[in-house]
Parts: sequence; C-alpha cells; structure tokens
Amino acid sequence: MGVIKNLACLADPFTEPEEDVLDQLIAEAQHDGQPPQILEVVAVVERSPRQRKHRQRTNSTRVEIVGLTSRGKHKSGSKKCRRLENAQYLQSLAEPEDVAEVSIYDFVHESVSAFAQLLCERENMQVWNDFISCSEEEQQRIVDEGSASESLKSSDSTEADRRGDHPAFSAEESFHRLDSDLRKMLRKQKIPLGKLSHLEEELSTFFMSHPGSEYHNCLCSSFERLMMHALCQYMNLISKSYNSDGMRWTKVWNKRPVFVPPAVMLSSYLECRCASHGCGKAAQ
Repeated sequence: MGVIKNLACLADPFTEPEEDVLDQLIAEAQHDGQPPQILEVVAVVERSPRQRKHRQRTNSTRVEIVGLTSRGKHKSGSKKCRRLENAQYLQSLAEPEDVAEVSIYDFVHESVSAFAQLLCERENMQVWNDFISCSEEEQQRIVDEGSASESLKSSDSTEADRRGDHPAFSAEESFHRLDSDLRKMLRKQKIPLGKLSHLEEELSTFFMSHPGSEYHNCLCSSFERLMMHALCQYMNLISKSYNSDGMRWTKVWNKRPVFVPPAVMLSSYLECRCASHGCGKAAQ
C-alpha cells in the first residue's frame, strides 16, 4: 500500500460548502417521495469571551475613629457594629475642638517670663533703665549688695527652722531628750545640785570659748559620770567614757559649729521641779 505524500490533493471533510450539504439533503428527500423540507440554517456567530471590568469599590461610609475603623462591609461582627455605632454617637455629641489632635501645648501652662513682667510694669522698667544706665562698677556693687542681703535672709530662715533642735528652746523638751534611765535616776535619787551646777558651769565655759574642741574629765565615781552624761544630753553635747592609764575618763565634744548654753540649766530645772512637788529631793 502506497503512502500519499501530497496532502493538498485531498479534500478537507470539515471545509465542505453548506450549499452542497443542503442540495444533497433535498435530493435524498425527493428520491424518497417526501416533500422537501426547508431547513433554517442559523449561522453561529462565535462569541468572544466576556471581559469583566474590575471596578474598585468606593467607600462612602468609612468612618475614621481612633482605635476603630469601619470599611463599609455588609457582613461584620455584631460587637464591631455596636462599637462603631457607639463611637459615631459619641462623636456626634462632641464638639469639633474636643476631638482634635492632642498637642504638647495643651499640657503646658502659659507663663510670663521675668523680662515680660519687667516690660509690663512701668516702675520695674524704670528701675531697670536706671540700672543699665549705671557704670559697670556701680552695677557690680548693686549685684553684690543684693546677693549679700539674700544670703542673710536665707541664713535667718535656716536658724529659725532649727529652733526646735536648739538646746535653749525649752527646758522641758531638753529634759525629755534624756534617756529614760537617766530621767528615772534624776527623779528617784537625791541629786547633789552643787556638784551638778559646778559641772554645768565648767562645760558651758569651756565650749563657749572652744566650741570645736574636746573636753576630758576624770570623775571619781560612776554616779558623777552618770550626772555628766545626763548633763551632756541636756545641753545637746556628746559624751563617752573610756579607760586610760588605769583610770575612767569622760570625753565630751560638740556636734555643732557653735555652742549656745540652755536658758535654764539642769540644776535650776530640777530645783524648780522639786519645789513644785514639795519634796526634799531634786525630783520626785
């Protein structure tokens, strides 16, 4: 069997004319004795694929609220819808300036500088003009005098604030600064007021002359050392006992740069207390 290589001589079965097909159908119908039927041939028009236009949806109902944004979706959660409705309602109640952006100037209070006050007040402005019209030496002298007066006022206020700690503030408070054991000793035992007055005078004279020095004394008995410790606490001094060369010494020093003796000495306070209680002891 041979192979036909020239395919151009063959008829294409798919490209036969439509008229030949109709004629053949009519001839077959006449040969069979049937009336010819007219067939309606509808030309099939090849449709091109539908091109869909992608339209970008515009969001006309979008509401921008801090922490909540609605994009106008038909389906959203019920909680989100309620939050959006509540936010819209609250925003409708607020004034436009209330929902504006927060600025740092909202938290900074308006203040007037010293130079602004100087320009506003006529008297101060006159003083400033007089000051700048002076020479440099005169201006320096005025500044020094002002700083000296300010330092003096501050020192006076500091001393006034320390009045509660001053040993001369009150005899009653000075007595209550003592340790409880020393107060009991001064109340229960008979105190030799002469010896106590001698120690007071000796300490006051020493520390008024040398407030930054240390006072050393070798007392004979332990009771006298107790009186010395009580007296030091009453006069706002620091005392400590120590051994040296086989003897018991008492060292006293001042913790302040100056020493001011109390207005009422301890011996006088105990004497007045004894007189008020009507007893023969220093304190009952």
